[in-house]
Order: sequence, then C-alpha cells, then structure tokens
Amino acid sequence: MGIHKHISGRLSGVVSVVAALLAWSFVWLTTQSLFMGNVPVLSRWLLGGEPVYASVSHFVIATLWCAAVVGFLSIGRGIFTRNNFAFLKLSRPVIIGYVLLAAVAIYLSFKPELLAMPGWLQVILMIVGTASQDLPAFGYMQTAIEAKLGKTMAACIVAAMFMVGHFVWMGHADALIVIAAVVFAFARRTTGTIYLTHMIHLGFYLLTLLFL
Repeated sequence: MGIHKHISGRLSGVVSVVAALLAWSFVWLTTQSLFMGNVPVLSRWLLGGEPVYASVSHFVIATLWCAAVVGFLSIGRGIFTRNNFAFLKLSRPVIIGYVLLAAVAIYLSFKPELLAMPGWLQVILMIVGTASQDLPAFGYMQTAIEAKLGKTMAACIVAAMFMVGHFVWMGHADALIVIAAVVFAFARRTTGTIYLTHMIHLGFYLLTLLFL
C-alpha cells in the first residue's frame, strides 16, 4: 500500500512539473516568440509579418497582447490553483530598487527617439515586455516546479527552459542569454521573490538605452 502511495505521489509530481512546462511553453509561444521569429498566424495578425519588418504600432499591439495573455494567466491561476503568490511579496529594498530604476526610466522617457520610437514609448514597452517574460517563467513556472522538486532543481529547469525558449526562435546559442537565464533563475531562488530578477532584467535594458 505504501509503495503504491509513493509511486502515485511521484507520478503526480511528474505530471505537475510537465503541466507547468507545457503551460509556460504555450505562453512563451504566443507572447515572447513573436519578437524573435515568425509564429504562424499570430505574427501576421499582430505584427503584420516578420518582427524585423514590423512598424512601431505593430510592436505596441504585440506588447499589449503579451500583457493581456499574462494578465489572463494570472487571473486564471488565482482562481483555479492553490499555489501561493509569495514570490510577489514587496519589501523596502525592492521599493528602493524600483525607485532608482524609475528615475532612469523617467530620464529616458524625455529622449525624443530610442530605437526608432519616442523614448517614453520604448521605456513602457520594455517595462511591460520584461514583466511579461519574468512573471510566467520565474514567477509561476518556477513556483510550481519548486513545490515538487525543490528550489535548486526548479531554478536549473527554469533556466534551461528560458534558454531553449530563446534559442529555438533565435536560431543560435548566445552566451548572454545563458548567463541571463542562470542569473534570473537563481536570483529568484535566492530571494524567494521575482523582483530582483525583474530589476536585473529591466535594468540591463534601461542601461543599454542610457548609453545609446
């Protein structure tokens, strides 16, 4: 009886982890992949074709689409699962970090043009875009896998999935993506919240824009 219970528990854990990976893969395919390659139907519908040829208005539409998908995912997760939202708990250092990032973001917003669009628009798209990547991966997926496999294994799996999600659509490996995936996943593992991960992610993009 004990053996059957043990096997049933392990099988349930495997199913839960696979379900989390598949759910994230679907969200990634329908959101962030749009900015890296040609996703059948969605790319033409939201971007008018390949992302490299997309107009500013198409990028805005696609970013809003990503935010909507992640928003519905968040609502659904809150209604249909009992996983906690502890990874969203705020603290004073987090608030201070975001205040500093906000100062950089406000400064950049007054630039007349950043990457072929108004500074304020580029900043908004980057904030929404990074949050739309980080919340499903290092928030929801990592939390679900942690509950079954522990924090370190979850961080390793999520980092690997984040790399694969980029490499499949980019068509090549990139050392920066590897480093980012590991840093993001283990920042989430170490702090227990998503904020340091998001601050590093967003901060990298904002500082890149600052020196353009």
